[in-house]
Amino acid sequence: IDTHYRILRDYSKNDARVQGKCKKLDEKIYDSNEQRRAGIVLIVEAENVTGASMNAESLERTLTTALLNGGFSPYSAVVQPSEHGGYVAIISMKQGYVVAHTWPDHNYVGLEIHLWAHFAKLETIKYSLLEAVGSTKVPWSTYRIVAGGMLGTENWKEEQSTIGPRPIQSRDCEANTDSGPDYTTIGTVMEESLSIIETNDNTTVLVLCGDSSKGSCKTLRAFEKMGIKNLVAVWTCQAGEHGEIVNKCALEMKDGVATMVLCGPVNSIEWLKDIVKTYGRVGFMAVDPEASPVAIRSVSSLLLQEDTEEDTEEDIEFTLADNVVVVVPIVDSDGSRMTLVQASRWRRELNEHVAIHEIT
Repeated sequence: IDTHYRILRDYSKNDARVQGKCKKLDEKIYDSNEQRRAGIVLIVEAENVTGASMNAESLERTLTTALLNGGFSPYSAVVQPSEHGGYVAIISMKQGYVVAHTWPDHNYVGLEIHLWAHFAKLETIKYSLLEAVGSTKVPWSTYRIVAGGMLGTENWKEEQSTIGPRPIQSRDCEANTDSGPDYTTIGTVMEESLSIIETNDNTTVLVLCGDSSKGSCKTLRAFEKMGIKNLVAVWTCQAGEHGEIVNKCALEMKDGVATMVLCGPVNSIEWLKDIVKTYGRVGFMAVDPEASPVAIRSVSSLLLQEDTEEDTEEDIEFTLADNVVVVVPIVDSDGSRMTLVQASRWRRELNEHVAIHEIT
């Protein structure tokens, strides 16, 4: 048996609720009573910087002031000349350190910001330092590196909650409350489907609806709005307590629509022939999301007949128009709709003169 499509089918039916993956996650699963030595290094490269030619004293004062204004606690600063004609400034802080490289000939400043506390202020201090050296507009580029930290930092418990992976529920755990497609969606699908066939005033459109006692058939309502002349709705009787079917009804006009109610076991297509005798061959068949499997299986039985069986081709030619289109929404769990789709494809492959086009 060819099962290479199984993964695709499994994925399409992936349900986190059924798989038991919707349990409440422990938000403290990654937390520990032991402090972690965590740190982040941010590398910033800025061009067209107006402050790249600052002297050593101005550079130290400017960077230190920017850090103080950003809520950091500088301890000391060292500024030394570089081989590029600029300076290298190193400022140590309670929360980390900052290294700045200036290159006056190219109006360039490079910043290395290493923090082991106040991680949430990393972006803030980046913009403060860029503004301090005279780079208020791009171009500049940045990238981050996860690095080591420092033990003994204050508020490490609070800092720990801002770093590392956090447990989040990324699966769809909402209960399925979908009541099916609305009238607008169904109407659009049917209208577009009708456009692919050559319809005329004599085209018979057959709609397979559900339980007649409920009276709900969104597909039928969509076709009524289109003003289809030969519109036939096929319903099924209400099932009794033990599944038996009661209340028989034949083809009749109801609210301007030809209506038939199928009752009892449907083992033949005589009901379909009765419709064709009155309204002509079916050129378009639509299965409503609430259609009964009884009617769907009956149509499938017509297509699944072997050509060796008596009058098989005559039955199909008598009931179905050339290039008939079958619209089947795959929404049921018993597989009757998928069987109808497979039957139409099988019939099309078996007999090249039978053109059946399904839309799922």
